[in-house]
Amino acid sequence: MMMRRIIPDLAPSAARIVVAAALAVSAVAAVSQPLPERRHVGVVTYVSGGIGSDEAQYMQSIRQDFNLRLLFANKTSGQYVANVRVDIGSTSGAALASLVSDGPFFYARLPEGAYRVRVTYEGAVQTADVDLRQGRAAALQFYWPEGE
Repeated sequence: MMMRRIIPDLAPSAARIVVAAALAVSAVAAVSQPLPERRHVGVVTYVSGGIGSDEAQYMQSIRQDFNLRLLFANKTSGQYVANVRVDIGSTSGAALASLVSDGPFFYARLPEGAYRVRVTYEGAVQTADVDLRQGRAAALQFYWPEGE
């Protein structure tokens, strides 16, 4: 009787090692991505972002720290948009801040007062008045049609 020696196929194990190493490298890269930072312009403290699940979760976790919360998306698909110009001023027209949102979420902490928010995406402008007096907060969603 002839004995056969069974040699395990190492190729699947090697492939698993390569895949595991690649996943580890991508996990480290994902972890090293900085989360959005709070910034200051005059009396306005703001943060914007929300690209990717880590950023979106972070933005949701800090939303209560801000009394003005904006969300930007496409009306048809619901897909989030970024690079939205955000102009904040008094309702009488005095400019307070002019910023660009790095992601679909834009949060600002403003002194108590009444404000006009003007947002511009790909040339299309929308405005809204918000009352942040007496500890109020405002959460606004702005939607643009596809291609605007």
